[in-house]
Amino acid sequence: MTTVEPSSLDSLPLIFAACVSSESSRYGIDKPFVRDGYVCATDGRIAVRMKTQMPSTPGSTPKIEDLNWNKGYKSVPIDLPNLGDEPKDKKCSKCDGIGRADFLCDKCDGYGDSECFECGHEKDCVACDGLGKFVDEICEECNGGGSVAGYSDETIMISTHIGIRNRAIWLLRRFNICCVYINTEESRVRPVRFTLGEIEGLLMPAFLSAEVK
Repeated sequence: MTTVEPSSLDSLPLIFAACVSSESSRYGIDKPFVRDGYVCATDGRIAVRMKTQMPSTPGSTPKIEDLNWNKGYKSVPIDLPNLGDEPKDKKCSKCDGIGRADFLCDKCDGYGDSECFECGHEKDCVACDGLGKFVDEICEECNGGGSVAGYSDETIMISTHIGIRNRAIWLLRRFNICCVYINTEESRVRPVRFTLGEIEGLLMPAFLSAEVK
């Protein structure tokens, strides 16, 4: 069994690439964690794991061991399409690349007050404390990173019934992963599998044909 020590985690860029970068993201996991003998990372759409002898990370972590890691189901290799060079990120226009910005309150539309349902009088908006805006908040557009992808999200069909997002293809090809494994039974919904050395990975499809139930 491969042993992954804390000092060697920096040598596993794919593990880090699968982590989200902001507490405002889906799971708020911004670094790898150890669970049930595996060092793991996930952003809710992609999950990767690698065997380790490190102790489990304290606290609550995503139960990615519940995902279908079983290699027993019938699968076939599929070559990932070459989409060319991955476009570079661009500066977020909403926060001007700072990662934080002021945002109008969507509860009072920026007015700072709202009508009391009981007496009909105006009162300070509870959501923004009457300011009409939220000051120095993490930018929702870039999740605080200051930059956004330099391309639009698209779903690329890799078989007759499965498609995955273009950003996932660029991520995998960045680590020279050019082949994935898909389920051959169209009646069963399964994640797309891939490997990189000792690392196992699962990717949720972005598209399944109408025939898949």
